[in-house]
Amino acid sequence: LRNPDRKTPYALNIGLREAVGEYVAFLGAHNVYDTDYISTCLQELNRTGATGCSGRVVVEAANRSLQARLIKWMMKSSFGAPGFRTQNAGYSDSVAFPVFRKAPLLELGGYDERLHRNQDNDMNERLHAAGHAMYVTDKTKVVYIERGTIKEAVRYAFRSGLWNTYALKINARSMKLRHFVPAVFTLLVGVGVILKLLKVFVARLWLRKVCRILELVIPLHLAVGACFAAGQIRESRSAAMVLLVPLFLVHHLAYGTGSILGFLYGRKGDEGSRTYRTNRLPQ
Repeated sequence: LRNPDRKTPYALNIGLREAVGEYVAFLGAHNVYDTDYISTCLQELNRTGATGCSGRVVVEAANRSLQARLIKWMMKSSFGAPGFRTQNAGYSDSVAFPVFRKAPLLELGGYDERLHRNQDNDMNERLHAAGHAMYVTDKTKVVYIERGTIKEAVRYAFRSGLWNTYALKINARSMKLRHFVPAVFTLLVGVGVILKLLKVFVARLWLRKVCRILELVIPLHLAVGACFAAGQIRESRSAAMVLLVPLFLVHHLAYGTGSILGFLYGRKGDEGSRTYRTNRLPQ
């Protein structure tokens, strides 16, 4: 099948249009699935009456290097990257790598092609708003292969933060508060640094108090990161996981910076005005 637009949501809609069965499965190529993944998800769909079902996500390192192992333990932490990687079994607002009943996806017009990322969050929210249930089962699993270098992980975090702001503008309900906590944190850090540099010029007492409070933002983050890193050290049995403390900080700052720039500048070019084309999909 040809995808001249070469972006994920277009590919999803092409597959949705060409599928001839009652069900469709959207399985990322960077994952490894249990051999019973599709059959188990189908059984769970029929058992629960849900519209979409996915298995439990297990995070795995891209290779045996220290960087890859650090990224793995950071992304499987609820402090590092809360979301589909840390989902528990049960009914959920969203599912990753799902098996879906096809008809509801068609009724909602398919995936929004303006969203080169977060198109799954948008679709899950629209399904949920239309009264469709989604379910995560622990009877099968998918192994999610994380990025192999810190540079790749930081770039991914930055772009994720950037696309969250685009998704917020298109469908605010598809984004959660947790998606923008890094942006608030990064903003506080930035304001704190600026006030620190201008401290000599800050005469008002209340501004000096604000400065002192903001100076605690990074130490507090490092303290919380150390608590989560301690748990990862025990689980991984590797003292090198202490490096998660600064890695948490860099990851959240990159994520937050992406979101802030997204709010400030928005989409560039004509892609921001492109609407998804329901006429591509069968009625």
